Amino acid sequence: MTGRLDLGSQLQLPADAGRAVHPADTLARVWPLAQALGITRLARVTHLDDIGIPVWSAARPNARNLSVTQGKGLDDDHARASALMEAVEQALAERPRSELRIGTATLLPDGDVVSTLPELVAKGAFPLEPEDETTWVRGTDLGTGMSTWIPLEAASLDYTIAPRFRRYWQSTDGLASGNTLAEAILHGLLERIERDALALWALRHPADVPNRLRSAAAFQSRDVACLCARVTAAGHRIRLFDLSSDIKVPVIGAAIMDSGASLSHVPRHFEIAVGSGCHPDPARAAVRAITEAAQSRVTVISGARDDFLPDEYRARSQPGALDYFGFDEASAPPTPTLQPHAPMSIADLVGAVAAAGSPVIAVPLADEADFAVAKVLCPGLENPPGGRQRSIGMRAIRRMLQRAKGVEFA
Repeated sequence: MTGRLDLGSQLQLPADAGRAVHPADTLARVWPLAQALGITRLARVTHLDDIGIPVWSAARPNARNLSVTQGKGLDDDHARASALMEAVEQALAERPRSELRIGTATLLPDGDVVSTLPELVAKGAFPLEPEDETTWVRGTDLGTGMSTWIPLEAASLDYTIAPRFRRYWQSTDGLASGNTLAEAILHGLLERIERDALALWALRHPADVPNRLRSAAAFQSRDVACLCARVTAAGHRIRLFDLSSDIKVPVIGAAIMDSGASLSHVPRHFEIAVGSGCHPDPARAAVRAITEAAQSRVTVISGARDDFLPDEYRARSQPGALDYFGFDEASAPPTPTLQPHAPMSIADLVGAVAAAGSPVIAVPLADEADFAVAKVLCPGLENPPGGRQRSIGMRAIRRMLQRAKGVEFA
């Protein structure tokens, strides 16, 4: 794909969470293509846990990154399609079907923009210099509509390359798939807004946490109420929090404490599972957060994830996880009712991110008849923890200065 993306034709965010077709239809269209992408099977792993929120996994044995991906949802169709499309995303991030050029920045087309993404340079690596040759991939700055070339390594995933040979930090952050390219971009952008909010939330003071507590009833959603009821019926504790940042797109976090855990001692790392979700409708964000926390539990129980080390199963929880349960729920401020945001297009979301100080660059990794994959980069937003030279950005620095002045998380 080349040239500009026409934002005027992009998806709005409807009540179906921004998916163009039902997940069962997505599965029917994409599963016949799975073998060519190295995906060998889908497995229902829901009942490895006692909560019963649907979770499926997809296997891709010869992967260059994770061989097992998970998906979650309100029902099996959603969870199965979610697992499949996670595997599709990572397969295409290994071998993008994108417009590429090899050379220095000076050899790229005149009039196009070049971004070397210094924010994503890996720890121990040198920033890209004008005379350095690399492989470039074409994206689009969604704010200006201009073709923008970035180093392919910053948009791809290939963990078979030794870290000492990587110039850029690689992650799934902002990597998304969809039935259409617009849908993939939409969900990649929502994920970037979510991850930025999580990075800022990590800088909170523990006293900020009770003020962000939200009851299930505050979302006025049958789905949220049913999901929370499943968790509590299994004997576990769940808490929901509003983690939204100054970008003002709702980001909700969910924390589930295992029934066998107690705050009288420091719980094990995996006895508190967390999840998060971003969507203009806070109820949809909450559904994503709860189902992701449930998925995290099943992932741990299954032991199938490539990057879990045995020591992690014996490790104790980080202090930040204890903040969610380390206060008396009855003492928290009254929970406000959360209202859905006004309908938003991709252009509206791009504008909100631009107001926070970041461009939005969308890189199509595949744009096929039956599916699409995109990597969305927002260099001015904060990133998840990772092996970067710049572990934090200006937004985090400003947040730390606010905290030093006693300003509540916002």
